[in-house]
Amino acid sequence: MEAGRTRWTDDRIDDLALGLREEIRDMRLEMREGFREVRADIRDLRGEIGDVRGDLRDEIGGVRGDLRGEIGGVRAEIGGVRAEIGGVRADMEVSFRTVYAQLGLERRWLVGMWLTTALGFVALLVELHVR
Repeated sequence: MEAGRTRWTDDRIDDLALGLREEIRDMRLEMREGFREVRADIRDLRGEIGDVRGDLRDEIGGVRGDLRGEIGGVRAEIGGVRAEIGGVRADMEVSFRTVYAQLGLERRWLVGMWLTTALGFVALLVELHVR
């Protein structure tokens, strides 16, 4: 009887091992399929990220170009204001020398008046230019 029981047990273990091998094979196939799907999703995601990068680079390039244009315009305006200030300064110097020569007033007083007037003109130009 022992021989029959042992044989039955060996056959049963072989059947269980065979079933386990099939389940493991099926699980491996499912895992491989899952990994293929994940790899495909990652490839798609990388493509989408590349598209977003390209769009972002284009947008930044456009903003950069607009900003350069604006900065160039501001620089041109500043150059115009500097030219106006230079003209006012030259006029003030002529006026200062004329007044100083005509009136013979003290130099310190005239320099103070000239500075006050020049600063007033600069403030006026800036205020008019800002509007």
